[in-house]
Amino acid sequence: MTWQFAIIEPLDTDEKLKDIDRLSCNLATIHAKDKEATASIFKDFFSDAELIRLEPDISDQFVLSWKSTVKQFTGNDEYEKFMDRCNSKPELVERMNKIYTDKTTKKLELDNDLTRQIYLHAELNILASVIRQKKKESRIFIGISKRCCYLCELYINFLRLKGYSIFINGGHKKIYSAWKLPLVEDNFNIGSLDYTVY
Repeated sequence: MTWQFAIIEPLDTDEKLKDIDRLSCNLATIHAKDKEATASIFKDFFSDAELIRLEPDISDQFVLSWKSTVKQFTGNDEYEKFMDRCNSKPELVERMNKIYTDKTTKKLELDNDLTRQIYLHAELNILASVIRQKKKESRIFIGISKRCCYLCELYINFLRLKGYSIFINGGHKKIYSAWKLPLVEDNFNIGSLDYTVY
């Protein structure tokens, strides 16, 4: 297939039309033709693609208070020393603030138990749907706006060991605190946890 492009002059060739207006019109014409050409080239490529809308999987996670958890391991006497060491590390303070700051009062709540929302990441939401439909023989390419996190990458590697053909655009090796496992068969999640932890 050969595409020919021609610049279409505006119908109004009045002298009032400035050079910049003509240039804008010409660029818009080229852009429209390029869009038309691209659409027809990729039309067949995506003709067999199936689009399924998945609802986000969000749930509440109970978080034990920082203070009571740390005191179980350090005792009352060592708690203040431990907190001083933690407060001297900016990256740790940032993570504590992210997890233990109350969303309404905007205050750090180290003494209280909290409830936080955790999310099933987009790539795992897609994979959970595939696992539930038992489409093991399907080739799956997951294209999302950013690279997947470390735990998602480990879960995907586990699925590959189980025979799933999954392709992703890579991982960034970061771990997020609000990560959760997809709801699939219990023995499947146990196996993935064994693979991830050990």
